[in-house]
Amino acid sequence: MQIASFAAVAAGVLSVTTSAGAVSVDVRVTGEVEFNGIGFGTLAGVNPGDAATLIFTLDSRNFVDSASFPTRGYVIDPDSFVLEMGSVTVGLQDPFPAGQMPFFVLRNDDPAVDGFFVSTNVDFPVGVPIDEEGGFEQFRNAFSVTYTGDTLGTLDLVDAAGSYDFTGLTVFNWTINDGPFKPLGLVFESLEIEPATPTTTTVLLVPDSGNDRVWAFSVADGTLVDDDFVPADGRMMQPINAVDSGHETIYVSDENADAVFEYAADGTYLRTVADAAAGLDALQGLAVRDDTLYVGSRTASTIYAISADGASVTPWATDGVATPRDILFRADDALASDSNSSDENIERLAFDGSFLETWHDSDGTTGIDFPQQVNAAAGGDVLVAGFSPPTGVYRYDADGVQIGTWDIGTSPRGVYELENGLILWAGGTRVGTLDPATGKVADIVNEGGTSFRYIEPFSFTPASCVADLDGSGDVGFTDLLAILAAWGPCPGCPQDLDGSGDVGFTDLLTVLAAWGPCP
Repeated sequence: MQIASFAAVAAGVLSVTTSAGAVSVDVRVTGEVEFNGIGFGTLAGVNPGDAATLIFTLDSRNFVDSASFPTRGYVIDPDSFVLEMGSVTVGLQDPFPAGQMPFFVLRNDDPAVDGFFVSTNVDFPVGVPIDEEGGFEQFRNAFSVTYTGDTLGTLDLVDAAGSYDFTGLTVFNWTINDGPFKPLGLVFESLEIEPATPTTTTVLLVPDSGNDRVWAFSVADGTLVDDDFVPADGRMMQPINAVDSGHETIYVSDENADAVFEYAADGTYLRTVADAAAGLDALQGLAVRDDTLYVGSRTASTIYAISADGASVTPWATDGVATPRDILFRADDALASDSNSSDENIERLAFDGSFLETWHDSDGTTGIDFPQQVNAAAGGDVLVAGFSPPTGVYRYDADGVQIGTWDIGTSPRGVYELENGLILWAGGTRVGTLDPATGKVADIVNEGGTSFRYIEPFSFTPASCVADLDGSGDVGFTDLLAILAAWGPCPGCPQDLDGSGDVGFTDLLTVLAAWGPCP
């Protein structure tokens, strides 16, 4: 499905089509300078034999189809355009000429040949103006390659991804033009078209049950990133654990709301996955494995398994977990912290929830008391937050043998090993770091009225405006129609915003939650 938007270009109006679901695509052209007759300005420093590279980025949904030829021009991001020849680097003319757009044009069966060219005209390869003034007019970078007619199957940019060299090549031209003259020539070597890898960001999420919101901290060193990553919205009443759903959304377990909520990466509420109507009560730590949620209930002495759509809520573990506080899945088992006053243990469970053994047996006096969050650490070790005296951060080897304990001067609820080797801890009004080598403790946050809980990593693509399927800069009616048109099983579809393999209710909610101008 394609949805058309229109942009005024030049004195007339070109139809700029945007297809549902953007893919950022990188283009790289390589070659070598053959000759240079330019004797002035920056380009005079280019020498024959210099390596040459032309790179730029495209958006697969922003293109113009020719009305006369089987060609399609994809709009080049002006800031991404870099032409490098030896030690000389130049970009597009800035400001770019009014009424013009830089295109990377695909040719398919035009006629009986395929190819690519860079131009301000989707019909003909006239090149693009670069940021150097020539003797007659602005210098223009002209690039075109022509291949046999079986090279491309469509005009779709993503379908054209791959490597192109002399195989099937019939004609190439790569020059720097000055009016009717070509004073600088280059020899083409290769063309690479490759979908760009989205840049993801990872932060550590820490619920603040004093203010019913979620904070974010750096996974590298624990510094504060955002004290309102998921804002209070009246739904959260005592959030305990905020975890990565695996689909760039956040699941939050809430002890007093008796519910698991789902939020978008921008903090927007999406839905209630499951709540008291399904029998949930006093929820604690939360984990996700194979798209199933696992959450402990303090009052039910049960860890529940919840399907991603919330339709199924069933007891998963009941033996050995009198007061389950947290769950950590490992390669071959799961660990559950149990704060029951007669046990204070960490239990080992099978993937079907059955009890295997007590992984660490504590008397609650000389060992950990009131274990809360359980988290993985380097070398297969495990970190656990000990909330009651003897309070502190506890470290165990893979078999449950205690190998370290540190008193941090408060009662921690959350623990996480940072990329720099320090341990981030959270509890009460404080979030801080522990240096396990020296025992040094440093506060990052100490704010009255807060009550910090568990610590979990969350990875997401920031500022992507993923719900803007038509690329208009706004989330609106056409984006909603795109979701409805693809409703149902649709693995890999751009409309599958949560990556679940189906276009459904969560994707619809994502569009509705983002309604309006993109940030």
